[in-house]
Amino acid sequence: MNAAPSVDLNRVLSEVREEYENLMERNLRDVEGMFLARSAEVDREVSSGAAQLQSVNNELIDLKRSVQTLEIELESQVHLRSALQGSLSETEATYSSQISQLQCMINNIEAQLSQIRSDIEQQNREYQTLMDQKTHLEMEISTYRQ
Repeated sequence: MNAAPSVDLNRVLSEVREEYENLMERNLRDVEGMFLARSAEVDREVSSGAAQLQSVNNELIDLKRSVQTLEIELESQVHLRSALQGSLSETEATYSSQISQLQCMINNIEAQLSQIRSDIEQQNREYQTLMDQKTHLEMEISTYRQ
């Protein structure tokens, strides 16, 4: 009988096992490499995100400070405006009172001036009458002398 040489199954199994182990080691190295690459990428993204977050937080803090400063300035301006309006009201009241006093004085002076004019006109008429009488008397005296 011519029988084919027998195949050493242990050796074949050992070779297949070794091949699978090599394949598993290669796959494990590839997976570890991909994991490390992705981990490094995620770490970069996280650090970039953290830096952006810190930057945004700093900007937010600056904006809050700016808002507080502007609110304080606005409140100051509102108080200043209120004080100036009060001062303006007082000044208007004072000048209004002074103007009414001056208007009363002007009215009194105008009344006095009108009275003086009337008196002057009356005196002028009386003077004119006296002058007419004087002229008439002088004419009579002159007539008697002649």
